[in-house]
Amino acid sequence: MRGERANVFILSGVFALTFVLLYGGASVLSAYVPWRVPMMLPLDGQLPLVPGAAIVYLTIGPMLLLAPFVLRDLGAILPLFAALMLETAVAALCFMLLPVDPPAIDCCEPGLVGGLFHVADVLNLERNDLPSLHVAFAFTLVAAFSARTGRVGAVLLFAWAIATAVSTLLTRQHNLLDVAGGMVLAAIVWPLASRWGRRPDVVAAFDVELLCLRNCGAFIARHRRYLVIALAVLAAGIPHWRRQRLVRTGFVFLQAVDDIADGDRSSKREPLEVVGELIVALE
Repeated sequence: MRGERANVFILSGVFALTFVLLYGGASVLSAYVPWRVPMMLPLDGQLPLVPGAAIVYLTIGPMLLLAPFVLRDLGAILPLFAALMLETAVAALCFMLLPVDPPAIDCCEPGLVGGLFHVADVLNLERNDLPSLHVAFAFTLVAAFSARTGRVGAVLLFAWAIATAVSTLLTRQHNLLDVAGGMVLAAIVWPLASRWGRRPDVVAAFDVELLCLRNCGAFIARHRRYLVIALAVLAAGIPHWRRQRLVRTGFVFLQAVDDIADGDRSSKREPLEVVGELIVALE
């Protein structure tokens, strides 16, 4: 159970880091693209500015943070992880190829609503418009979470996703084409990522790789020399990562056995008994 929880939070951390790098990087790099793409439709100009909609807009953050607590094992969170990673990568490429100048927004009165609107405006960055990742993430979360809820819960989740999409328009963080693009992105990516992430061989492969990663972290925490060793073992897997999985697994297994036998890794039972069980499990 502890290993499952660690796997879930490791994947969550990997996604968070990837999102910051790709989303922020796309905003920075798109500034150097010499063209701009007009995405605003006539209807977009007729929509009112509702600063209070930022309250709904910002709920995407807490919903993403809930994922490790709702999808509490590797098999459950892996489809969501794959979908969010792919959506982020596709969107980042679109942001750089189709940069959009942000509209001028004259808002807001000082206060709670004005502060929340400012936070939403800052988090959206610049030129990261089409497709709306806000919308793509919202509908992807609904698809992932609905499997853990009843019909009423699924309806409420879907209503939240719709409200989130509307909030991107009412806060003028996105245009109608951006919202449509986000929905299409989620509709295409989720079925692909869901099927891939539920394959037993994929789940098993991630389970092994994350087990190796967790153990390497324990080795490094004990002595920093293992950082160099772990990096060398990981580098040996490039470019044949799958083929070299046995090398990584073997290194971690032998080092863990050595740590237990030497007393470097604490054990509540007789070390040789634990080593014997590990050998049997490996066989």
